[in-house]
Amino acid sequence: MTSKEKSTSAFLHWVKRLDPLTLVVYSDGSLSSEGAASYGFTIHQNNVPIFDRSGRLRPAEVFDAKATGALEGLKAALNLQGSAAQTIFICLDNLAAATCLRGTPSDSSQDVFLEFQALAASHGAT
Repeated sequence: MTSKEKSTSAFLHWVKRLDPLTLVVYSDGSLSSEGAASYGFTIHQNNVPIFDRSGRLRPAEVFDAKATGALEGLKAALNLQGSAAQTIFICLDNLAAATCLRGTPSDSSQDVFLEFQALAASHGAT
């Protein structure tokens, strides 16, 4: 079994063990062949997709789109009925962006990182 297969298996095992009320936000960002940055996210509860959205950014990098996807996903999760008492996990595929979301924000998309951090802190279970 490859390292990627082991990681996938461990992640799927973790997701299956979550409380059914837990919200999991999967977010991503990309850059089109025309150079347009966009983001998307989907919110799952009990392994079922319950909400999704996507959008485009003005001139931006993929890194910025990934950060924006996480922020917009968190905002949407916090707006769902009953989310105040629920644990919310944000899952993304970029370690640098994830590190900035929870730590020192980079200069790129700094306002996005700071807003994410403030929302996560006010929710408490993110």
